[in-house]
Amino acid sequence: MIGESGWPCQLGFVVADIEASMDHWINALGAGPFVYVPEIIGTSFLYRDEPTDLDMAVALGYIGDTQIELIQQRNSAPSPYQDFLRSGATGVQHIGFWSAEPVAAGKKLLMEGYRRVFIGNLPGAEAGSIYYESPVGGMPMIEVSAATPQKLKAYHGLQMRARTGTGAQPVRTYPSFNDFLADAT
Repeated sequence: MIGESGWPCQLGFVVADIEASMDHWINALGAGPFVYVPEIIGTSFLYRDEPTDLDMAVALGYIGDTQIELIQQRNSAPSPYQDFLRSGATGVQHIGFWSAEPVAAGKKLLMEGYRRVFIGNLPGAEAGSIYYESPVGGMPMIEVSAATPQKLKAYHGLQMRARTGTGAQPVRTYPSFNDFLADAT
């Protein structure tokens, strides 16, 4: 069971319009503030064991204790996000788990019949994420992300701003994910 090696912390949504989605989460649901990285282009992504040149935008925010991740793919490269949209699915594409032992968490998922389908290493990041596909149809993917001290500190700061309402900007844009991490730590 993955719960022994990590904790659920994130709901990941694949969206067609990330700006409209952030606006909805902020104004209709009271989430935020959001960290927005409008362009993540990477060549260190693997989808179904093949390199893929993914181009996407990502926004992270909180509603309560749950991190909301919004993902908009900006090209047609093979990815779990493209598959999700092409299938006609809507809603949660993945549930994110943070783990101090991501290798052990991944092994547990594999033993339960999950398949590793995506490895995402952001340019310059100290640790990436791995997505696993459920053996049961219609279930969201599971993302296992390394719970590094830098990442936990940055996410905790974002969560505290959401809880206290501090941060006059409902959306804060960064040129890269690493710029957000550096600013938050």
